[in-house]
Amino acid sequence: MPSTLEDLCCPICHDIFKDPVILNCTHNFCRACVESEWRTKPRKCPLCSRRHSKHLPPDIALRNECEVLLRQRTELESVCKLHNEDLTLFCRNHLQPVCLNCRDTEQHNGHTIRPIKKEAPIIRKKLEEKLKPLKDKIQELSRSKQNFLETAFHIKTQGRLSETRISEHFQRLHQFLEKEQQNRIQAVREEEEQKIKSLEDKMAEIGKEIQALSEIIASIEKQLEVPDISILLKYKATVKKIKHCPLMETPKLGSGALIDQAKHLGNLDFNIWNNMKNLVEFYPVILDPNTAHPELTLSEDLTSVKCVNEQQIPDIPERFTSYYRVLGSEGFSCGNHSWEVEVSGKEYWSVGVVSGSVQRKGKMDAGNWEIYFINGNYKVVSRPDTFILLDVQNLSRVRVNLDCDKGTLSFHDADTDMCLYTFTECLSESLFPCFLTYNTTPLKVSPSKSYFNISSCRL
Repeated sequence: MPSTLEDLCCPICHDIFKDPVILNCTHNFCRACVESEWRTKPRKCPLCSRRHSKHLPPDIALRNECEVLLRQRTELESVCKLHNEDLTLFCRNHLQPVCLNCRDTEQHNGHTIRPIKKEAPIIRKKLEEKLKPLKDKIQELSRSKQNFLETAFHIKTQGRLSETRISEHFQRLHQFLEKEQQNRIQAVREEEEQKIKSLEDKMAEIGKEIQALSEIIASIEKQLEVPDISILLKYKATVKKIKHCPLMETPKLGSGALIDQAKHLGNLDFNIWNNMKNLVEFYPVILDPNTAHPELTLSEDLTSVKCVNEQQIPDIPERFTSYYRVLGSEGFSCGNHSWEVEVSGKEYWSVGVVSGSVQRKGKMDAGNWEIYFINGNYKVVSRPDTFILLDVQNLSRVRVNLDCDKGTLSFHDADTDMCLYTFTECLSESLFPCFLTYNTTPLKVSPSKSYFNISSCRL
C-alpha cells in the first residue's frame, strides 16, 4: 500500500525524512532529529518513550520512498502551473521563476527577465551574503556559550579552592585553640595539684602532732587508774611532762589557698583572642583575583602578585586585559587609608590607585595616580598629563597614603619615611588600590600592625 505524505514526514521536524532511522519500537525519525533529542534527554523514543540501544539502523526502504517523493516535488516545482511549460526564466521585479509564455504576458510587461541558469548563481551569492550575519551571529553566540562554560568551570574551581583554603585556615585556628585549651587546663591542674599538696603537707604535720599528744594523753589517763598513793607519788613528774610537752601553733589557712579562678577564667575569650593576634596578620589591602590580567597570578592569601604564563580564565568585565594589573578588593570613598608594598628587586612595576570607572579592556587614558619603576627610573604618573621623574634610588618598600576627605594621595619611602610625591588634586570618585607588574618576583602587600584602627569607610 503506497505511503501517504504524513507517513513520510518526521514526527519531530514535520518535514520529509532525511536519513531516516528506525528504533526498536519501529518508529521512524530523521537521524539528526533523534540524535539532537537525545543530547539532553534519555535514549527513549520521543513518541512511545521505549528505551533504545545506542545503534541507530537506517530505514533504507523509507529513505528510497522519500527520495522518490523529493524528486517528484522537484519535477513539479520546475513546471509553470499556468502554462505547463518549464520554468527557465526569472523575473527580478516579482522575484519568481517564469516560463516563456509568462514573460510575454501583460503581468510581466517591462520587467527585467533573465535566464534562471544565469540568475541562480547571483541569487545564491545574495543569499550567502544575507546568511553571513547569521553565521557570524552563530559564531559569536558559540564563543559566548563557550565563555559561559569556561566561566562555570572556573567558578567551580574557585569554589573548591576557596573551600580548601578556608578549611586549612580553620584547621590552623582549631589547632591553636586546642593547644591553648590544653595549656590553660594544664595550668589549672598544676595549680590544683600544688595547692592540694601544700594542704596535704600541713595536714600530715597536724596528724603527727595529734598522734604525739594522743600518746601523752593515753599515758596520763592510764596513770589515773592507779591507786591514790601512786598518782601522788608520780604527780610532780607527770605535771613536768605535761608542761614540757611541745605544742605546735595551730595551722590556719593563709591567703591564696584556693585556686585563682579569676586568673584562669576572667576575660577568657579576650585573653585567648589576644594570644591569637600573634598567630594572625591583618593586611590593609587584599587583591581581587577577578580583576587580575590573565598573565598574573596571586598568592594563596591574596596579598602578592607576580607575572606567569597566560592562564585559561574567563574574560569578565572587571578583568584587565590590556595591562598587567590587579586591583584591591575594596575601594575607598572617604577616610584615611594607608598600605605598604614590598617592591625591591623588581624590574617593572607600579603601585597606586585607580578610579572604579578606569578603562580595563583598552588604552588607559585617565583615572590613575601611581608611582612607576621602569628602565631604572622612578616616576609618578597620572594620565593624561602628569609624568614626573623622581630623584630617588633603590626603593624596597613604598607606603601609599590616601586621604579621601582631603583629596590627597602621597607616596613615601617606607624605610626612611621620606615623602616621594603628593597628588593634591580632588579625587572625587571611589578609588581602588592598583598594582602593575611584568616580573616573576612578586609585589607584596605588607601586614599592618594597626588592626584596631581599621577604617570602616570602604565600599
